[in-house]
Amino acid sequence: MKQKQSFRRRLARWMTIVLAPPYMSMVVLLILGLTHRVLLIHPKYRHDFFVGILFLAVIPAFTSQDNTVAFPRLQLPQRRKIAFIASLVCYIIFAGYCIVRSTHPLLMTVGFSYLITVVLLIFTNCFFRASGHASGVGGPIILFHLLFQGWALLTLPLFPLLAWARLATREHDLYQVLAGFGIGLLSTWGAFMLFMP
Repeated sequence: MKQKQSFRRRLARWMTIVLAPPYMSMVVLLILGLTHRVLLIHPKYRHDFFVGILFLAVIPAFTSQDNTVAFPRLQLPQRRKIAFIASLVCYIIFAGYCIVRSTHPLLMTVGFSYLITVVLLIFTNCFFRASGHASGVGGPIILFHLLFQGWALLTLPLFPLLAWARLATREHDLYQVLAGFGIGLLSTWGAFMLFMP
């Protein structure tokens, strides 16, 4: 029984890492690049696309709270603060870059959705600990629904999987997961309505 419980906990931990916001943003950008070829073909947008990968995925992944390699001596609360601050700085830089470059509306939408999400999470977490991982899944689910309608149903299993993982690792309770998911949904919906024609 203990071995089975240990396997479940390891699986939940693995799912938490895989579904973390930096990795989800990488998946979002790659799917957008494959489905909207102009992001990869047009020289200006291709450059912007790779800058987005750097500031929305690569740098935040290095500073992720789940990255115990980069910060082996720090406890989770300190790693969490570093992750939020680093993400906020990266998202501000990318959002500013998008404005200056007048980049593609999809890149603006993704960049600003992550920025709005992390600002709302930082504010919310002053009073209530909402799940950043859940917001990182909620945003892509609504974005794919708005862009691809029926195909977005393929992303729906991500939320229950992440919710189970966050509950199984005892990182959050159900209300915190739902709050984070709602923040991701609303932020991405707002950014989509603001930037998409």
